[in-house]
Amino acid sequence: MDNLEEMHRSLEKFNLPRLNQEEIEIMNKPITNTEIQTVIKNLPKNKSTGPDDFTGDICKTFREELMPIFLKLFQKTAEDGTLPNSFYEAPITLIPKPGKDNTKKENYRQILLMNIDAKIPPKIIANIIRQHVKKLIHHDQVRFIPGMQGFFNIHKSINAIHHINKLKYINHMIISIDAEKDFDKIQHPFMIKNASKNGHRRNLDVVKAIYDKPKANIISNGEKLKAFPPRSGTRQGCPLSPLLLNIVLEVLAMTIREEKEIKRIQIRNEEVKLSLFADDMILYIENPKETIRKLLVNSAKSQNTRSIHRNHLYSYTLTMKNQKENLRNQSHSPLQQKE
Repeated sequence: MDNLEEMHRSLEKFNLPRLNQEEIEIMNKPITNTEIQTVIKNLPKNKSTGPDDFTGDICKTFREELMPIFLKLFQKTAEDGTLPNSFYEAPITLIPKPGKDNTKKENYRQILLMNIDAKIPPKIIANIIRQHVKKLIHHDQVRFIPGMQGFFNIHKSINAIHHINKLKYINHMIISIDAEKDFDKIQHPFMIKNASKNGHRRNLDVVKAIYDKPKANIISNGEKLKAFPPRSGTRQGCPLSPLLLNIVLEVLAMTIREEKEIKRIQIRNEEVKLSLFADDMILYIENPKETIRKLLVNSAKSQNTRSIHRNHLYSYTLTMKNQKENLRNQSHSPLQQKE
């Protein structure tokens, strides 16, 4: 309970992007047959099936029969917040990573397969959110955002490096931060609360229902083990997962942007501080000895409220030679520096 209250306070602190009233009303209009038809028509071919073994081609063949069923499903979900039990089923196959110790759980890749019909409602919601996502997510984020490309942030990094190399006194650092298994660590209450702050009312019923009582079975040696309820993380293979991850990560990004003690790099008239490619984050900072300490404090807070776990900070440092060892010794951070 305390953690939920802390999450709420964390969200209230920041001036997160909001849609205007007209956009909120458009986004929360009742789902139409056209939206359902579009998603069914564009279901991918030759994809692995879920536990019911139904393929996308079956849904396409019986599209006319399925559309009124899904329309009623949305109405029922809005009324009582539930989905069919088959929508919650998701077997997990564990694949060992090559050359790793197979006695440790972190050395397995998880492959989770949802039923094809369970992907249709979240895909409809994802299409609706995608129309407005650029107003909700800062342009620092380029992954899973329509019209954004990874090379935008590559160009930003190159400009920052060129700018730093031209300076007479270099006291800057570029840090690459990797969030440890973000898709698996996000807390459901925070994710849903965050989505509600963005104006998702009607669509939120579907999101809540998806994460209300999920269950998963691990398949080991061909045998399905006892089902368990995942308590955190977004669903692998769910069309909504990338957008939900970005919405949650935007809170962390906002804490960094608004923290004045995390000094950004000034390039002519532009201030450069942050780039994101999904959960891969790059920071461009000045005065790294002080800034890194503040960054680690913010990172610790994010673990408490959002369960976003940080790996070691791998950095490419651009500092004067006589500062490098001092920085390594004084920053008290798990940085691994590369020249």
